[in-house]
Amino acid sequence: MEILHEEDQHIAVVCRRGVPMCRVSMSRHGEAAEKVRTALAERARAWIAEYLQRENSSAP
Repeated sequence: MEILHEEDQHIAVVCRRGVPMCRVSMSRHGEAAEKVRTALAERARAWIAEYLQRENSSAP
């Protein structure tokens, strides 16, 4: 997961085997960087779990 920062927007790029799969973001003005990173990681984990569930449910 790569963390980007654009003004008040914090963005995490979730990659799979080096290929970007998703970008999750949140606006957390004035919050500590570690808290933002933790929140983004939680959001990314939720996206990954949902993605894997869809991928597994579509398998024959």
